[in-house]
Amino acid sequence: MVREKKTMMGEMSVATLISLDEYLRTSFEPDCDYVDGEVVERNVGKRRHGRAQARITIWFGQQEQTLRLETITELRVQVGRGKVRIPDVVVAEIPIPDEEVITTLPYLCIEIMSPDDTMADMQDRIDDYLEFGVPNVWVIDP
Repeated sequence: MVREKKTMMGEMSVATLISLDEYLRTSFEPDCDYVDGEVVERNVGKRRHGRAQARITIWFGQQEQTLRLETITELRVQVGRGKVRIPDVVVAEIPIPDEEVITTLPYLCIEIMSPDDTMADMQDRIDDYLEFGVPNVWVIDP
């Protein structure tokens, strides 16, 4: 199945649609989101992005026992029937279910802006987390 969509320049492009099962069985390098049948590339972080992600993960890791929260980077989170997002950092109450793709609500999803990210793209991600019911969503611009 294919879907036509307009690019920012008004040109038509074609996206190949795949099933959620096929997406979940496929490895992407770097990993990609899945939105309504379409595999969506994520911007790869650069130095500042990676540094911010590392520092956040280390801080939450040091507080794990006190806060009873576990931190995982770049974990697939199924935020709806046809949507899987990959937050830069996922913080969830201990114990996190033993799932390769989180289907339960995390406590916090953190997105770290990359130089190529736009606020429009970021807003789509934020909206998906909030519609899923994630109580806390952070967007960090290093």
